[in-house]
Amino acid sequence: MKDLFLMVCQFMRKQGHSPILKSMVIMLRTVLILLDEPEEALGHYDDVWKNIQEHRIPPRQAMTLYFQDLYIAVMLRRENIRGICEQFIAAKSMDSSTIMFSDLVKEFIVGLASFQIYRENLQQNQQQLQLWMERGRKCLEQMNVWAEPGAMINFGHKILLLQAEKSYCRGDIVAAKESYKNAVAAAECNAFINDAALAYELAGRFYEEIGDFFLIGMSTIIPGVSNPRQMLFFYLMSTCAKVKTANELHLKVQP
Repeated sequence: MKDLFLMVCQFMRKQGHSPILKSMVIMLRTVLILLDEPEEALGHYDDVWKNIQEHRIPPRQAMTLYFQDLYIAVMLRRENIRGICEQFIAAKSMDSSTIMFSDLVKEFIVGLASFQIYRENLQQNQQQLQLWMERGRKCLEQMNVWAEPGAMINFGHKILLLQAEKSYCRGDIVAAKESYKNAVAAAECNAFINDAALAYELAGRFYEEIGDFFLIGMSTIIPGVSNPRQMLFFYLMSTCAKVKTANELHLKVQP
């Protein structure tokens, strides 16, 4: 994936296509962070990233940057997720461009972030907490509206994952377990590789936090592993292997 983005960045620089180059560098940075590589690995594109950091980009690209930061915060459970989410929502409200499919994906991530912020701030002002719950609920509601024309394949697993997070926030553990399981299954069934990885990650956190380490699809203790956190680690490593295998199979069937 990193090599692919580097190749596209190189091509766009040769073509002198600055707007697309900046968008690709933003995406490349996300890939590097998820691979646990330093931003210095941007190498020949440090000058482009400096321009991006100085906000010498149009509003649409700024919103893309804020969204990527929010995606990273949700996936890696960053402590400053609330500030990142508020920054993205503010940028989104200033963008009057036409709604596109990518915007629907952004709404999905905002919903997940909202439920996560709600759970991590239960001791704070209840009125503010309810604003985050309501924001997550509206994202789920909007996702259902978009799915109505018959696009359930695209939206089904997203709806299930939002439902799981909402149920977890409300303390309905049984409903949350069922929705997490179904979200993982739906994402895998329809080959949404990134969303499957995200569903596994959020489900893993859920099971860790409730102290139930008999995770999705695992009915026996892993031999030689007695520590629950170790068991979760081995399970998530297995999950990463599944996602990697699925990705390789997906690439093999491409024309």
